[in-house]
Amino acid sequence: MRTEENKNIETLVDKLMQDDALTTTSMQFTNSIMAQVEQLDLQKAFEYKPLISKKVWLLISFLTVSALVYIARYENLTQSKWLNYFEFDFSLNFLPNMHFSNTTLYATIIVSILFLIQIIVLKNYFNKRLNI
Repeated sequence: MRTEENKNIETLVDKLMQDDALTTTSMQFTNSIMAQVEQLDLQKAFEYKPLISKKVWLLISFLTVSALVYIARYENLTQSKWLNYFEFDFSLNFLPNMHFSNTTLYATIIVSILFLIQIIVLKNYFNKRLNI
């Protein structure tokens, strides 16, 4: 029964295809489309828009520096007024008591410098790639 149904559908499709004429595009269709594509401004196609704007980066860096200055300035944070409202049970004055070895400090500085170099190299790579 299934094969008979398939044959009927196939004959119906064949009849419909014979009745319908093939449609063709004009001779200049491809040329006109390509002319429009060539007129597009390629600079707009690859316009760089950062995900995080400069204002937001400045705000983030300001807040980070402010927090670090606040922590460095006030050694005993458990006695500050704003922490009394939250009733923390743990001590937050661990930063002044932390001492790092010279090896750890040098490693941190070197890794930070290499990270910044990597960012600069990748930025230049992607800029060159987009300006092709």
